[in-house]
Amino acid sequence: MALPHYQLLQNCSDEQLQRICECRRLPIPRRWDDGPEGRKRLLKTMVFHLEDHRNLSDTHHHLPAYQCRIL
Repeated sequence: MALPHYQLLQNCSDEQLQRICECRRLPIPRRWDDGPEGRKRLLKTMVFHLEDHRNLSDTHHHLPAYQCRIL
């Protein structure tokens, strides 16, 4: 069974989350890295913009070799 979007993103490091946002041109909430509440806002924003689970799963799967040019 596939993980829900939020849980899938929650397993990513801050650097990975930032990279996904940059490559997918997703909005990043201000002060998202100020603590748990900021990270939670970022994850909710990302889930909203990456609703297609296949798109999100592919993004997470290819993260180690993630290249903006492949988007």
